[in-house]
Amino acid sequence: MTTRKLFLYSAQERFWHWVQAALIFGLLFTGAVIRYPSALSFFNFEISIYVHNVLAFLLFAHALLALFYFFTSGQIKQYKIERSGLVNGLVKQVIYYSYGIFKGAVHPFHPSEEKRLNLLQRMSYLFLLNVLLPLQVISGVLIFFAAELSAWITPIGGLPVLLEVHAGAAWIFFTFIIMHMYLTTTGDTVMQHVMTMVVGYEVIEEKHQHKKEEA
Repeated sequence: MTTRKLFLYSAQERFWHWVQAALIFGLLFTGAVIRYPSALSFFNFEISIYVHNVLAFLLFAHALLALFYFFTSGQIKQYKIERSGLVNGLVKQVIYYSYGIFKGAVHPFHPSEEKRLNLLQRMSYLFLLNVLLPLQVISGVLIFFAAELSAWITPIGGLPVLLEVHAGAAWIFFTFIIMHMYLTTTGDTVMQHVMTMVVGYEVIEEKHQHKKEEA
């Protein structure tokens, strides 16, 4: 049985991933302190607000730089969703994650250097980057400038509504992270996918890969 290294993530992409993860964890934590000050009273409320705002600005800047990189490097293609076979691909992925994975079934998608994300991954990331992240940014900015923009936010329910929208989106982010962390443990070994994002490549067993493709 021979092995080969499948290169999936460049140094820039790995750096982007881990910085983004650290910023999101920091935002969720400080956001929880702000949202539940009595339950987390052992953390300074004012400092948490300041840190939360700084992290939010850094995440926004980080997202813009990452978007620039993905477009200029051509790696934006990794998020492209083809219409051909869309429904069939979705059905296969849903069946695998909801049933097959617990029965030891072979994953219906095999990553390659040209296409490293399966269909559900691509759709999830597109939703996060194009819907959830902008919603968090816009609601956060409106909350930060609530006094100055009162004429804009009053018609939509004012600050109470914005706070609920911002918190609701944060819970969706938190749910995604939990699912994401779980799915990183479902490789051939528990740490396989995590190590791929650390070193940039996966070690593929050629004989094992051929069996998967035949299946």
